[in-house]
Amino acid sequence: MWKCRDADRQRVETIEGLSPNGALHPIQQAFIKEEGMQCGYCVPGMIMTTVAFLRRNSTPTRDQIVEALNGNICRCCGYGNLLKAVERAARSIKEAQ
Repeated sequence: MWKCRDADRQRVETIEGLSPNGALHPIQQAFIKEEGMQCGYCVPGMIMTTVAFLRRNSTPTRDQIVEALNGNICRCCGYGNLLKAVERAARSIKEAQ
């Protein structure tokens, strides 16, 4: 079980911190372009999960993406677009390097 003290002296990154200068992060841009959101309920969790996942795996397969997002629930069942958004984000970040 996670306890608040586990975050003591740790860096906590939130979705608001992804674009400190006002420009959207490439992952946020990919979610918009692929319409990877509908009601917005799951979007922050999906995006932050994607950020952490793509930092560990910059060239994921679709199966790896599915596994990475497995802990997030989308109420609108927009999983197809969410997968496309993560794929686009991975390509976008790779091209920018």
